Amino acid sequence: MPKKAKTNLRWDNDSMTWRDSDNEAVQHPRYMDKPRSLDSKTFRKAYLSAVRQGASLNDFMKFHGKYDMKLVQAAARKMKKAYEDVTEAAGQKDSFKLLRQRKEKKGGALGLEIAGLLVAEGLRDEGDPRIAQLKND
Repeated sequence: MPKKAKTNLRWDNDSMTWRDSDNEAVQHPRYMDKPRSLDSKTFRKAYLSAVRQGASLNDFMKFHGKYDMKLVQAAARKMKKAYEDVTEAAGQKDSFKLLRQRKEKKGGALGLEIAGLLVAEGLRDEGDPRIAQLKND
């Protein structure tokens, strides 16, 4: 029996979906069942680890694709609220940041590549405000 050809998938950062070679949105076979529950300790640890690392929501969803982004953020807001309530009751309110969605700037990768070439060729200075506005913070 011949082996089934493996489909190469690529991550579409803006739509937060895996895409196959036909550019169709598909579930990643390895990550489609993670996390098992949005109330699990595993989900909470993974989310807070992503916050600690400074990751974006896009990065988190890449490997935790079972639930929709809105459900993930709702669960994270619930975690944040519970933490804020318990720390406020203890006397000193504390909080943590939520992961934020990041989209590519208009013009995409090609535009940024051209901007880099303009600087490299001396047509624009790196301090030029038109170039400086393209840098991701």
